[in-house]
Parts: sequence; structure tokens; C-alpha cells
Amino acid sequence: MAYDDILLHLGEFGPYQRRIYLLLCLPAIVVALHKLAGVFLQAKAEHRCLLPFESDNATYYGLTEQQMRLSYPWDYLAKGYSACTMYDTNYTEEYFHNNVPANQTTICDRYVYNREKYQSTTLMEWDLVCDSAWLKATTDAVFMIGVLLGSLIFGGLSDRFGRRPIFFLSLVIMTVAGVLAGITPDYYSYTFFRMIVGAATSGVFLVAYVIGMEMVGPKKRTFAGVAIQFFFTTGFLLTAGFAYYIKDWRHLQIAYTISGVIFFSYYWFIPLSFLLSTANGQIQE
Repeated sequence: MAYDDILLHLGEFGPYQRRIYLLLCLPAIVVALHKLAGVFLQAKAEHRCLLPFESDNATYYGLTEQQMRLSYPWDYLAKGYSACTMYDTNYTEEYFHNNVPANQTTICDRYVYNREKYQSTTLMEWDLVCDSAWLKATTDAVFMIGVLLGSLIFGGLSDRFGRRPIFFLSLVIMTVAGVLAGITPDYYSYTFFRMIVGAATSGVFLVAYVIGMEMVGPKKRTFAGVAIQFFFTTGFLLTAGFAYYIKDWRHLQIAYTISGVIFFSYYWFIPLSFLLSTANGQIQE
């Protein structure tokens, strides 16, 4: 008797199957949090050069219009003062009194950010702007490489060692790497741990998705396959909700991560893969 025939005989989407399916849909919310997290963790912010006479805690709007005009060249493309260069001068009182901009410009070595919307982002902390702006896009690309590798690695491992063990292994990796990404001291370690998180999200989502599909009868799988995407969408919405209230990127990253700790309780609820067990000859199990 084929596996689908057994499901047709036992019931395609009974009460037990519905409960387990719902539980398996919930991790999609946390996976979505991590996948969209980069939008807020690496959010752009208005910035300008920190001038020699300004202190480290200078504010973005701390200059007068005259000081702005005499400190930054006009960027005709951006239709505003340059965010990446400043006039190469000594910025003395006499310079501002003369009211004539310098002839030479130089690139910024330090920046002041507009913190009205975000208290802190990776872009602000590591100055991923101007000549270093490409590093922000690199982090996103590396994260997606992790997602791809995770799909290949954890999918194969789940076929070999079982869905349930690999689901929890992926969950452990996602949690540990997520916390480490939130406390890492530099850009390169942050990018590395984000890649690991990306790989682990594939393990969590794909394995949960497969277990859910295996428990549902053939006539109900189309519905089940679509319904889980609503949980993914809910996660996308919650990503913005978290960011609205948590303005510091480190706290935000850890908040996204610890929201998935609850799924470790699934150890007592999620069964072994019936399809994989029968395919491996483990009929008694």
C-alpha cells in the first residue's frame, strides 16, 4: 500500500494533523523575521562629515545654514550638500567670518548620522556609507548565499538523518548564530553570522514545511502549501513592528532571535516523519 493510500484510509486532515500542521507553520514567522531583518539592521540614515571642531556626540542638525554652506560642497546629483566630502580647510573663526568657501575638498573620515528614526544601525556603527556603501549590499548577498547553502545542506541531512533531528539542529544553529550576530564587534563577523543564520532559516523552514506536507493527504496539500505562506507574511509584518519599537540594531537582532526559542518545546510535540520512517523500513516506529 502506498503512503498516500494510507493517508486516505486514516484521514487526510484530521484534528491531530491540523494541530501538528499549525504548530509547524508557526516557525515560518521567525524565519521571516530573520529574512527581512537586514532591512532594519542595515537601514540607511542621512549622514554628513563630522567636522574637526565638532565633538563625538554632535547631532546631524547641529550646524547653521552658513556653517553647512562653508563646510560642504553642493551635490547637484543629490540636490543637497555632499554627504561624503567636505571642504579641506582649518575651519577657524576667521574662515567662517570671511564667508567664502574653500577651493579644495576632501573625503570624510568620520560621520554624523540622523538618529531621529534609528538610534543605531550597522551602517552607523561601522560607517557603511560613501566608499564603503557596497559592504551593506554584500551583507545581503552573503545572507542569501547562506539561504541557498542551507537549502542544499539541511535538505540532504533531513533525508539521511530524519526530519525531526535536523529541524532542531537548524533551530539551535539559528538561535546561537542570531545571538552572536547581535553581539559581534565588527562588520565581518556580523556578516559571517548572518550567513549562518540564513543557512539555518532554510533548515528550519524547509524541514517544517516538508513534515507538514507529509502529514496531509494528497487532496489537501495544495491548501496546506499555500496556507503556510500566510504565516511567512505575518512574520514580514512583525519584522517592521519589532523595528518600530526597538531602535538599536543589536537589541533588535537579539529580539528577532529569542522569539524563536519557544519552538524548542516542539521536542515533545512534533513526531518523526512517517513517510521517511516507512521508506527506511522502520515500520514499527
